[in-house]
Amino acid sequence: MQHAMRQESLYRLFHRLVNRSFSDLQTGDEALKGYVIDLLVRFARTDALYELEDPTGRQVDTVVGMLIEADRLSGVNANETFRVLRHTGDYALFMSGIFRAYVERHGFLEWYMVEGPRSYRRASSVADGEADREILVRMRRDFEQISGALDYMRKVYFGQVALRKGLDDLVRRFDLWN
Repeated sequence: MQHAMRQESLYRLFHRLVNRSFSDLQTGDEALKGYVIDLLVRFARTDALYELEDPTGRQVDTVVGMLIEADRLSGVNANETFRVLRHTGDYALFMSGIFRAYVERHGFLEWYMVEGPRSYRRASSVADGEADREILVRMRRDFEQISGALDYMRKVYFGQVALRKGLDDLVRRFDLWN
């Protein structure tokens, strides 16, 4: 019950913030915003960022590791290949948008801006359904713009509360606003 309430609070928070940010920047449509909101809710749980494991059971926590895992699965298991490639694109988008300063400081931004769209393209090529294929093609096409919108959202709407006290405090404050 508590988990469901937290998910709902996160969904409402990110729905409002993504809509405001995309509106401010006059970008995105409902499908793209919906995908980004779901991604943010999912990655608000840190363990979801690192859900992939290699064959030995070790956590895959780098884009390079994710790409190696996708290549290992390629031609063997299309569903898992799709999942790993989509996750890699999502991870690159999340990190380059929400944690842009960190990614820049470590010299990864340009690489994430190449590998994120490339992973979405590869995922779209093995997607099982047309809806998945279409949204991933659009995520690839608009990757840089969406990443910039997430960076903007973090700077403008997360504010100092999120930086000082963390996401949980931001969610609690959001619940008080509603």
